[in-house]
Amino acid sequence: MSQLPNRRRPSIPWHFLYNIAWKHFGASPGSSDPEKDIKDLTDLARDMSAIFDFETYSTFDGMILTSSNFYRSILDRILYDELFGFQQWQPKVASQVFSSWLKNLEKAGCVFPHASREEWETLGLLLIKNSQISALTITHPSEYSTYALSTARVVELFELLAIPLTKLNKGYALPIDTPHRNSPYFPLFKISGELYALPPRGMAARALFERIYKLLRDAEVDDLENRMGKALEHMAAEAVQLTGHPPAYFARAYRPAGQSHRRAPLEIDLADESDEHIFFVECKKKQLTNDARAGNVLSAAVDLASAFLAPLIQINRHESQLRAGGIRFLNGQNLALNGRRIQRLAITMTDHGSMQDRMFIRAFLVGLWGATFVTVNGKHQADVDRVNKKLRSVVDGITFLAEQDGGKFENFLKRYIGASWWLSIDQFTFLCERTRDLRIASAPVGSLIFGTGDLMSEIAHCARMGLLKPA
Repeated sequence: MSQLPNRRRPSIPWHFLYNIAWKHFGASPGSSDPEKDIKDLTDLARDMSAIFDFETYSTFDGMILTSSNFYRSILDRILYDELFGFQQWQPKVASQVFSSWLKNLEKAGCVFPHASREEWETLGLLLIKNSQISALTITHPSEYSTYALSTARVVELFELLAIPLTKLNKGYALPIDTPHRNSPYFPLFKISGELYALPPRGMAARALFERIYKLLRDAEVDDLENRMGKALEHMAAEAVQLTGHPPAYFARAYRPAGQSHRRAPLEIDLADESDEHIFFVECKKKQLTNDARAGNVLSAAVDLASAFLAPLIQINRHESQLRAGGIRFLNGQNLALNGRRIQRLAITMTDHGSMQDRMFIRAFLVGLWGATFVTVNGKHQADVDRVNKKLRSVVDGITFLAEQDGGKFENFLKRYIGASWWLSIDQFTFLCERTRDLRIASAPVGSLIFGTGDLMSEIAHCARMGLLKPA
């Protein structure tokens, strides 16, 4: 830090402190000087995070990733998120993302347990509305009764959504104690009787999703994961429509040249076009698992491969067909390249923290080019093989696309990385809502990097400095 021209202090790990505070929420106050004690607490937490050294203090940090430093780099990001990163949906679009998820899940054939989709939506939207942007809300079930929901019914649903304070974050003491941190998975914390605490809006909305999704899994809803995938595709299409028109191609199937009719055709989740660009969007519902959040680097690598590399592999296939002469869909539509640039978007249901950081994605694709991971423990071989297979597929796909492009490989790879983005559905919805141009929504900050490790923080920095692309 002493070598940097504009030195700054290490950040306060608010996420860690927030969860420690919930663990002790019911404790009797014993401080004689709360103001001094809070300052001492934040200073101690700041010193702790500085010792761990997970923060970046320069935009050059993380630019180089190799197989030899991969483990440390992933671990740093996992523990960075545990210290600083809140699991949330963007507050400005939380209500519409929540409603869109429920409605599209129902359209996909999902039957909701414990309550109808309308009941879950009514209560969920009221909870989101009553929550505050950056403060807790103490609430009671009687505040949520409507013509469609009696107070008694609200009490029943509150019990399903809440966790007692005595069980909140029990056993959580260190950043590696992620399995004991359960606050992100409940939108309500039961204080006593029928008195509840409601987290800030972004966290409450995300927790509503997490809790209802858990109730769906517990109820063993038929074919739930496929229905979740279909719902996410429709949510992405609705986000695109916020820019002024629906996607030009949605859930369209085609057969590559020479493919046997015995094989299933390929399918594009959604694609759009303008005079200058073609946009491919592939959706994966894959979430960051608790094992990954707890510091299991292999689990994190598997999650990254499934959430980001898998969509890239699918997009590479579509792009290859497009460059080979265009795509003729089975419904008669045609998509031709016509010299346009290609923008690639991988959309996941929830964010994966700082692994979505632009600098990390660039370093990951370049630094692990041609790398192969090995394990000395046979029980991990299947996971290692899965990651290696996806890495090889991405490398082979990009190499073939560069050959089709005909220019210098280095130039193509640079353009490819700059035009490949990974967003969560709430981030994508937020970005689409503020513009009538999908190009701006799909690449909001261009190549600007502030080194925060968080895409939305990068966007906020750009907005404050007047550097955000005009809507």
